[in-house]
Amino acid sequence: MKNHIKQIEELSLNAHPGIKTELYDGWVLRFANGYTNRANSVNMLYGGSVNLEEKIEVCQSRYFLQGLSSVFKIIPELSEEHKKMDLLLEARGYEIVTPTDLMILDLSKKEFPVEESCVFCDFPEDEWLKSYFDFEHCTNPVSQNTAKQIMSLIQDDCIYCRLQNEEKTVACASLAIEKGFGLLSHVVVDESCRGKGYGKQLCQSLLQQAKNKGAHTIYLQVLKSNDVAINLYKKLGFEKSYDYWYRVKKS
Repeated sequence: MKNHIKQIEELSLNAHPGIKTELYDGWVLRFANGYTNRANSVNMLYGGSVNLEEKIEVCQSRYFLQGLSSVFKIIPELSEEHKKMDLLLEARGYEIVTPTDLMILDLSKKEFPVEESCVFCDFPEDEWLKSYFDFEHCTNPVSQNTAKQIMSLIQDDCIYCRLQNEEKTVACASLAIEKGFGLLSHVVVDESCRGKGYGKQLCQSLLQQAKNKGAHTIYLQVLKSNDVAINLYKKLGFEKSYDYWYRVKKS
């Protein structure tokens, strides 16, 4: 199980990269102007030799130099170090944010319909980006530019998908594939069009397109509080593999 988690975590780092990455005694520190915790956090993937208290201090200073709060990703099932760190960070005033489930789908025995109204591209074209930012209410130019930069740094085989209704984009998502494993992300439906099955149509089309490109396993990260999304993914065949959360210093 631990090797499986480490494999998925390594793949996810490539599928959603930070703009800047540092390695410190087995930990991967990622920075991206504060845009998403995934791209701006300490990932404790490998064991080290430095005392944990000292490592926390060093990480805090490195994020401070970037003008960022230090964020630590905690995966209890990965190692005892994560469990110890969780307690140490709690004692230092770090609070838990965005508890998340990592869900996985075995795509090898699945077939999904592809909607004719889906538009696929291997890069985030202008209409996809405009729709994504509109649906996510992301209006900050710095955040938009950071998101674009992160996408430009992905070395995996990518699929960007838009679902249209009467020539209007109503939903979008993306998928990054490495070694047959695909990360499904950026799944969002226009608020005015939710509850009409567009999310399911979008995901089914994207999953089949990924299978056509050689993907055999799809994984995704979904907030535990997002019941609607979790129910959709379960209907598609996804199952929870493990969970994680971030520890962030209280302001």
